[in-house]
Amino acid sequence: MNSIKFKLLISLTIVILSAILITSAGVYLQIKTETNKLFDYQLEQVAEIFLNTSSVPWEKFININDIEEINADFALVIFNNQNKQSYSTGITSLVPYPNNLGFSEKIISKKVWHTYSIKNKNRTVMFLQPDKVREKFAVAAAFKSIVPFLLILPIFAFLIWLILKNAFVPLVTVQYTIANLNENTLEPLNFSTIPKELQSLTDTLNKTISRLRIAIDTRKKFLADAAHELRTPLSVLKIQLELVYKATDKTEKELLLHKLEKGVERSCRLVEQLLTLSRQENYSIDDTYDEEINLAQLVSDVLVESLPLAEMKNIEFEVNEIEKSILYANKFEIETVISNLIDNAIGYTPKNGLVSLRVFDQNNMIILEVSDNGIGIEDVDKIRIFDRFYRVTNNQTIGSGLGLSILKEICDKYNAIIDVKDNFPKGTIFSIKFQKFGAMKNS
Repeated sequence: MNSIKFKLLISLTIVILSAILITSAGVYLQIKTETNKLFDYQLEQVAEIFLNTSSVPWEKFININDIEEINADFALVIFNNQNKQSYSTGITSLVPYPNNLGFSEKIISKKVWHTYSIKNKNRTVMFLQPDKVREKFAVAAAFKSIVPFLLILPIFAFLIWLILKNAFVPLVTVQYTIANLNENTLEPLNFSTIPKELQSLTDTLNKTISRLRIAIDTRKKFLADAAHELRTPLSVLKIQLELVYKATDKTEKELLLHKLEKGVERSCRLVEQLLTLSRQENYSIDDTYDEEINLAQLVSDVLVESLPLAEMKNIEFEVNEIEKSILYANKFEIETVISNLIDNAIGYTPKNGLVSLRVFDQNNMIILEVSDNGIGIEDVDKIRIFDRFYRVTNNQTIGSGLGLSILKEICDKYNAIIDVKDNFPKGTIFSIKFQKFGAMKNS
C-alpha cells in the first residue's frame, strides 16, 4: 500500500515491537544472571548440609548401577575418601571426581550442568543442577514480563493511527484547497495554522500558483488582443473584397486589388508576429542558454535575408563596424531581435534611405546598434513603442505594432538594455546591450 500514513503506522509499530523485544532480551539476561546467583547459593547450601550430615551411610542407600535417570531439578553425587563415587541420585551417568572444589560447569552426557563441590576427610559432596532448568526459568520470567506489552500492542497501534490521522489533517486541508482551485480562483494559499513541515510546501505551491496565474492572465490578454487586432483588418478585407466584386472599371478594380493585397500582407504579418509572440511566451526561460552564438555572423545572415525588402525601397545598408562577439543564448530569439530591428528600420525609412549597423564591444558589453535616417520617433511615442499593438503617430507603414513588443520581451529575458535615441540630422538609433560573457537569467 503506497500510503505515508500506513507506512508510518507499520514503522512505528515495528519500532515499538523491537523495543519490547530488546527490553525482553535485557530482562532475560538480567534474570539469567540473578537466577544463576540464586541457584548457585542453593547448590552451596545443600552441598554443605549433605557434607555435614555424617551419620547417614549414603553409600548403603542405593547401588549406583540400579539408579535410572530422573528429570529432577537437582542431582547429588557423593564420593568416598578414596575419591570413588559411592552414591548418586538425579543422574545416572558416571560423574568424574572434581579436580577443583567450589563452583564449576561440567558437560555430562552432552548436557551442561552447574556444580558445586565441597569435601572433608570422609567424603566429597557434589551438588549439580541442569542448565536447562535455569534457562527455562529465565525464559519464562522474561516472557511474563513482555506479555502485558504484547497484549496492549494493538491498542498502541490504534492510538498511533489516531495520532497520524490527526497529524495529516493540515495536509488534507491543503489537498482539498488545491483541488478546488481553478483559473478564476488562482489565489495564494493562506492558512492561519500550518505546521512548519508544510510551510515550505505551501510556499512552493504559492510560487507555482503565482506563475500559473501570470501565464493564464498573459494568455487571456494575448487572446483578447489578438482577437481585437485581427477583427479590424479582416473586416476591412471583407469590405475591400466586396468592393472588388462590385467594381466595373478595370482601373478601379486594379486599385482595389492593390489595396486588398496590402491588407492581406498586413494581416499575414500580424498573424506571423502573433505566432512569434505566442511561441516566445511559451518558451521556458531555461531553454535560452544552450547555444554559442556569433552575434556578428548572425547579424550578417539576417542582413542578407532582408536585402530583398530593402531593395524594394532602394534602401542602402551600411555596415560600419562588425566585431566577432559571442553570446550564449537561444539563436531563434536573438535572430528575432535582429530581424525586428532591421525590419523596423526599413519600414520607417523612406525610399533611397540609409540603414546602418554596428556590432562592437564596450565596457564589457556586446552592443548591437541599428540606425536609420527615417521619419524618427516623437518623444511622446518613445515611452510606448514597446507596448503591444502600439503604433506611432501618423504611421503609414504596414505593421501590427508587435515587433518591438516581442523584441522587448526577449531582451528582458537576457537582461539586455535597450536604448532609443534620435539620429542626426533625422531618424532613430536603436542600441541593444548584451552582457559580454553570455546571457544571464532574469530572476
